[in-house]
Amino acid sequence: MNSISANQRSIWSMGLLWTLLLAASLFLNILQQDREVLRIARIQAQAFIDKDIELRLWASSHGGVYVRTGPETQPNPYLDVAQRDVVTTDGLRLTLMNPAYITREVHSRFTEKYGVYGHMTALKLKNPANAPDAWERKALEGFDAGNLSDVSTVYSLAGKSYLRLMKPLLMEESCQTCHAWTRIPVGGVRGGINASVPLEPLREGEGTLVLYIGLSHGVMWLIGILAIGGVSRRVSRMRVAHDIAEARNRELYEQATHDALTGLFNRRYMEEALTRQIHRAHRVDAPLSLVMIDIDHFKRFNDEHGHDAGDEVLRQVGRSIRENVRTSDIVCRYGGEELAVIIPGAGAKEAFLRMDKLREAVSAVPLSNRDGEALPPVTVSIGVAELAEDSDDSSELLKRADLALYRAKAAGRNRVVTAEESPPEALAQPEQA
Repeated sequence: MNSISANQRSIWSMGLLWTLLLAASLFLNILQQDREVLRIARIQAQAFIDKDIELRLWASSHGGVYVRTGPETQPNPYLDVAQRDVVTTDGLRLTLMNPAYITREVHSRFTEKYGVYGHMTALKLKNPANAPDAWERKALEGFDAGNLSDVSTVYSLAGKSYLRLMKPLLMEESCQTCHAWTRIPVGGVRGGINASVPLEPLREGEGTLVLYIGLSHGVMWLIGILAIGGVSRRVSRMRVAHDIAEARNRELYEQATHDALTGLFNRRYMEEALTRQIHRAHRVDAPLSLVMIDIDHFKRFNDEHGHDAGDEVLRQVGRSIRENVRTSDIVCRYGGEELAVIIPGAGAKEAFLRMDKLREAVSAVPLSNRDGEALPPVTVSIGVAELAEDSDDSSELLKRADLALYRAKAAGRNRVVTAEESPPEALAQPEQA
C-alpha cells in the first residue's frame, strides 16, 4: 500500500510539474508574441519618422515649396520670410510651404488614410497648435539634457492601443532660414518628431497565432500526461512485482532462519550467528557467553498432556525467554525441547545472574493449551559457558555450554550452572521429579 501511495504521489507530482512547464511555456510564447507585435509596430513607427525626416530635409534643402493657395492650404501666418506669397505672371496665387508645414500636411493625410498619427513639436515654437503634450514635453526635456535615445510607450486613444515612438530633431544649416530666432546652433536639439502606430491590426494576426500556440501546447500536454500515465502504470506494475518478490524473499528468509513452531531462530542460524559473534568478540575485545536451556521432564509432560500441549508449552516458553532477554541477545531453538541464547558483551558471571532471573520468570509463566485450559507450570535447566580468550572454536564453546546444562540436570534440574564452576549449593539440591 505504501508503494502504491508513493507511486500515486509520484504520478500527481509529475503531472503537476508537466502542467506547470507547459503553462510556463505557453505564457512565455504568448508574451513573446506580444513583444513581437511591439517590435513590428516600432519598426513601422521608425519607418514613418524616417520618411518624415527625409521629406523635411529635402524641403529645407530647396528652401521650401510654393503651392497654390486654397481652402485646405492657406498661407502660414507664423512664417516670417520675404516672398512668402507670390503671384505668377498669369495671376496664379502661390504660398511658400516651409518643411514644418509640409510635414504637418503629410501627417494629416497619413492619419486619414492609414490611421498613423504623427506630430512634430518643440519646446521653442511660434504656433501653439504644435505645443507638446505632457509625454512629449518629458521626452523633449530628456533630449535637451543630452539623452538622444528614442523614447517609446504604449497608450490608448479612443479605445484603441497605439505604440508611440519619438526621436529628436537636430538643427540643420538649411533650417536656420526659418528658425534662426530660436538661437539653437547647428547640431543642437530643435525639437522632436513622433509617430503613433495602431496595434489592433497587428494583434489580429497575433490572436490566430496564439490560438495555434495554445492548441499545440494542449496537444503536447495531453501527450505528456498520457506518457506519464503509461510510464507510471509500468512502474506501478514493476513495484508490485518487486514488493511480491521482496515479500517472498522475506518469507523464504524466515523459513530458512526461523523455527516454524516457536518463531525463534533455528539451529542453522544459531551456528552461523555464533561464529560471527565469536569473531566480533575477539575483534572488539568483549566477552561472549552461550546459554543452553532445556525444559525439565518435557518427555513426561508430552506423555501426560499430549504433543499439542507440549508444542504450546514450547511456544510460550520461547516467548517468555524472548521477553526476558536483551534485544541484542540471540534466542534460538536448538532442537527438541532445547533452546539456546547467545549473549554478546556478557561474561559467565553476568550471564549466570541474568539466566537465574530468566529461570524464575519461566517457572512463573501461566501455561494453557490451545483451548485455553490451564496446564501445570514447567521449569528449565540452564548451562552457561563463556568464550575463552584464546579460542575461536564455536563447537568447543557449544560443547562446554552443553556440559554445563548436563551438570544442571544432574544436580536436580531447575537451576543454572556455568561451565567454569558448578556452585556447590546447586549440586546439594535434590532432583525434582
